[in-house]
Amino acid sequence: MNEIDLLLIDDDPVFQLGLRAALAENSDLNVVVATDPANALEFLSAIADDRVLVTIVEWATLEPEPPLEARSRLFEQLKEIHPNSPILLLSFPLGARSRDIVRAAGVDGYCFKGSPITTIIEAIRQLASGQSYEQNLPPLPAKRIRRAPGGKVSQWLYANCQAGLAQMDDRLERLNTHLKNPQLPAIDRLFWSGQQRELRVARWLVQQLQPETIVLLPETNEPQEYPEPAPLVPRPPAPLVRSQSLRDRVLGKIQQGVENRSGTVLEIDILQPEKRKELLYAIAQEIEDVLEELRFLETSPEELAERQGQILQQIWQSATLEFFSKYYAPTNPNYPIVELLLRTAPQFQRTTLNRIPFIPELFAHLLHDLPLTIDNVPYRSESPEAQARAEILLENLILRVANSIMQLLLNVFAEEESIKYILYDRPYLSSREIARLRNDLSWKYRQTYYLEEPKAIFESRYRLLKLEGNRIQPLSLSAPRLAELKQLKGLRWLVTIALEARDAIAPRVRATVAVLGQGVVYLLTQVLGKGIGLIGRGMLQGLGNAFQDTRYRKNSSRDRGEEVTSKETR
Repeated sequence: MNEIDLLLIDDDPVFQLGLRAALAENSDLNVVVATDPANALEFLSAIADDRVLVTIVEWATLEPEPPLEARSRLFEQLKEIHPNSPILLLSFPLGARSRDIVRAAGVDGYCFKGSPITTIIEAIRQLASGQSYEQNLPPLPAKRIRRAPGGKVSQWLYANCQAGLAQMDDRLERLNTHLKNPQLPAIDRLFWSGQQRELRVARWLVQQLQPETIVLLPETNEPQEYPEPAPLVPRPPAPLVRSQSLRDRVLGKIQQGVENRSGTVLEIDILQPEKRKELLYAIAQEIEDVLEELRFLETSPEELAERQGQILQQIWQSATLEFFSKYYAPTNPNYPIVELLLRTAPQFQRTTLNRIPFIPELFAHLLHDLPLTIDNVPYRSESPEAQARAEILLENLILRVANSIMQLLLNVFAEEESIKYILYDRPYLSSREIARLRNDLSWKYRQTYYLEEPKAIFESRYRLLKLEGNRIQPLSLSAPRLAELKQLKGLRWLVTIALEARDAIAPRVRATVAVLGQGVVYLLTQVLGKGIGLIGRGMLQGLGNAFQDTRYRKNSSRDRGEEVTSKETR
């Protein structure tokens, strides 16, 4: 059997990978290139004309955007380069008019995207043999018209579905505009394409589940297109003023420029001031996006506690891709940056992200206006105490996630020349300073894990980072940590035992030393001091008597001399 070369054009890397793996099981099918529509023409131009090539184009959308006529230009360009290479289109079901348009643009066959792999392979082989292939459409018995349902409950549910669909339409429109940028890095395109795919699936599910009244009209002989969604009237949800005000206050501090005054080395110290602000902005935006998703899904406070790890991992991964994709351009286009994030995410979640405290409390406060507990006293969400505490918790979350992202950079891309001179602050450009920073951070990790964290758990307090103006400052908050204390093992547990032993022994030792010290002072002052004083006094008295005797002898000698002189005079 002759080998058939294949070119896969698809902007969905997950579907592309799965289709490529399925086709690889057939020895006569050889996938030469798998790429996205933006690079398809360049790859196709480099392939020799004498090769039997079937181009598979996947139409990754449920609603044609841009319009069908504009998308057909890609098929015409492919035919201009390789007029004898058949094109197979994988798409949603096409109506009669759409089939005529793509057929006129050069498409030789098409299948439904959800068709079995055997059907797709059959279509490939039939096109390679010079025939056309067109999968039959299921008949439409009637034309459907969707209307809003009756009943208060159904109308309420329908209105909420419409609002959610409006949000997703707005997000999809922004994503489509963003993905049209030809200078978008490959990593960024990969990430946003994944979000686009997820939003399309979510939108389709919501549209299928919303309550509607369907009116069936009599079947006509005119060509019928598959029904498209009814036009939606956007109705955005009411803004959460308190959450937005909190976010604005934190972003206002970041805007001033963030300086590390915590007394310890931080991972973000290596960044230039402007890049540091940019990273913190990206994290704050990802937190806002996650809050919007959770608000739309009506996540309960109990579910927030259960999904804490997933929420933090999503923020970390999205912010990492958003920040790295602007500056990191790998020399190898197949460098598995996404696989790296997926592989390292559990490790960072376990060692760093899961140790960020008060996440369920903060998100429940922002989503449901629940009170915040401060020193075992609940404060209402509108109280100044609760707002100040929420601001501290949000700042700590942003700073901790930023440090975790830079930890990944220092572990994997520390010496990458393509980003060193773009991101790093000038004192950290040399390899020696980078190694010094990494060593300082490594020592800090061990000291925190084995000494400071067990001590903080034993003392029932958390060590946070907050922003005082534009300065990063440490903060200690008291909170119960008995459950964590019971889970300590190994050296971390021994640290708490040593602290407890010191607390038990140190006061007694200090008291004993104090008593012994007082006894020594008494001996030195009252016994030995007085003895020394008596000896000194005796020595002084002895010296005084000796001095008096000397003076007496001198006086006696002088008197005798004067007497002798007087006698000679006489």
